[in-house]
Amino acid sequence: MRRSRSAAATSSTLKGMIVNNKAKQLAAVSILETLSFLALLAAMVLGSDGGVSVIGAVHGMLFLAYAFLVFRDREALGWTTGFMILVIVTGPIGAIVVLERLRRERALGPAQA
Repeated sequence: MRRSRSAAATSSTLKGMIVNNKAKQLAAVSILETLSFLALLAAMVLGSDGGVSVIGAVHGMLFLAYAFLVFRDREALGWTTGFMILVIVTGPIGAIVVLERLRRERALGPAQA
């Protein structure tokens, strides 16, 4: 069966919405991961052992979520394996790179660009 033009357009629109949703999820986790890293640094500088333990655990969970989302969404966003590895290995700096790339590629949609 052949698809009609409206079905193809609907499919394309749906795919764009899915990529946009994945990009928004990745952007949100990237921001949280970077902020948790800054909070962890602040707790270290202030010498708060309890703060380091709690914030460190939160940061670790957010980093794992960030790495998972980068790995999961790399193909939908058209990213190479090399770029994926780079932004995971570089941690919070990589998260900033991801945010910039999403903005530059307008993957977040017109409202966020």
